[in-house]
Amino acid sequence: MTRTSARLERRVRRDFGAAADDLVRLLQDAPYAERVQAASVIGAGGDAERVRQALRLADLDWRDVLMNTQATAVDLATSGWEARLDLALGEGAPVQLWRPVGPEELGLVEESGWREWPPRPADQPRLITVLRREDAHALGQQGSGPDPGTGWVTRCEVEAGFMSRYAVTQVGGRRIRGYRIPAVDLAELNANLVGRIQRVEAVRG
Repeated sequence: MTRTSARLERRVRRDFGAAADDLVRLLQDAPYAERVQAASVIGAGGDAERVRQALRLADLDWRDVLMNTQATAVDLATSGWEARLDLALGEGAPVQLWRPVGPEELGLVEESGWREWPPRPADQPRLITVLRREDAHALGQQGSGPDPGTGWVTRCEVEAGFMSRYAVTQVGGRRIRGYRIPAVDLAELNANLVGRIQRVEAVRG
């Protein structure tokens, strides 16, 4: 099971009372990033059935759930949504990570239901992630990812409290920054994923 973010769970428990436990479980099993989960919760106005309806709509097209918040005080569909979401939920936004992967690693991620990063090979004692999509794409093109050639850029969100133990560092060239997460911490990293790992785009070296 993945998780929803700690700050969104606090909002659910504040807004939904006795229904909160069921909704938290529902959100934990949802594949969506915090932004979409939050749109489902905030747009429901304390009505648990409206959260369920929003998540069913997200299964068809998650962008429609965001559009339902447009022109509201917590508009999550248009630029600047990050600041509005921070105001609605408070500090502790999940950390967004990007990673270029080859076909073998992507296959293992898919086998997990997009819920886990697979164990590291012996010659790769750390999971390397970067802070920007374009950097992951560039690393994939350069063959600096785990499998040179055709690959994919992936994205995930990780609970802020877990990521706070690691420092941002240089991971490729002078300007590419990200995290080097030790293989021994991988199970804990997977337990702190918010939503699921997403395949974003193909990359050809």
